[in-house]
Amino acid sequence: MQPIALAPRGVSIPMSELSKIAGAISQQLARDVAPHWNVSGIVMPFEHASDAPGEYWQILVVPDAHGVGGMHSRPERSDEPVIAIVQHQAKGMWSLAASHEAIEMLIDPLGANFRTGPDPRGSGKTVRFLVEVCDPCQSLGCAYALNGVWVSDFVLPSFYQNGGSSGPFTLKENVWSPLSVTSGGILSWQEADTGNWHQLSPTGFKGPIPESEVMQALQGANLRGAVDRRNGDYPGHLVADKELRQQKARIAAVEKSAQQRAGRRTAALEKFCAQHGL
Repeated sequence: MQPIALAPRGVSIPMSELSKIAGAISQQLARDVAPHWNVSGIVMPFEHASDAPGEYWQILVVPDAHGVGGMHSRPERSDEPVIAIVQHQAKGMWSLAASHEAIEMLIDPLGANFRTGPDPRGSGKTVRFLVEVCDPCQSLGCAYALNGVWVSDFVLPSFYQNGGSSGPFTLKENVWSPLSVTSGGILSWQEADTGNWHQLSPTGFKGPIPESEVMQALQGANLRGAVDRRNGDYPGHLVADKELRQQKARIAAVEKSAQQRAGRRTAALEKFCAQHGL
């Protein structure tokens, strides 16, 4: 089971609120996500991110997520930590983005999980869909409540089986057909032959975006974030840039000593936050 720390950074959040939201997301992961996607995780609240043990991934609740509700980094190796940021909102509404990030971090921590299917544009090609399971139904209108906490809907494996399933396609049946999106949703895919990237949003198709441009914008962020940046949909900084990758490599290389690991990890978190003005 992968533990995930939930902690504020630059904002004041009562521990009671952190605990309530962490508990609801943990319940969602165990009750709703695990049976469909075969992942296991638990979210634990911390007053400070540096208090979490070294094996924990991180979700930081920040004042400003640079133009998005939330985003998680893309580790270059499986032994590097995954870090996400979500933007704080009043009345606990940031829980929706935290749920979104926790689910996607567990299902695709390396940002490289794909499912093949037919091109939504009707080209007849088989394309590779990026498995960002909350993106196609990412809106408050698709959310549902657990113990008074808003959490994100997510697509099921049947969503990627166009023509082979009658649904449901999301847990709460917010998407009525495979490979489609709701208001506020997004679907990203790559052509296998050209490497070009495309997206489907409620306003229509976006692309093609050459693979070389996406890789230039990647710099450790998840692929969805890189495609968004090339589309001009994401004005902020990438969650993980060259310096952050260097820090995460240092974190992965620390000695097994608990004291040394804790010291390096605290320094990495501080530098990560300093780089992003948190």
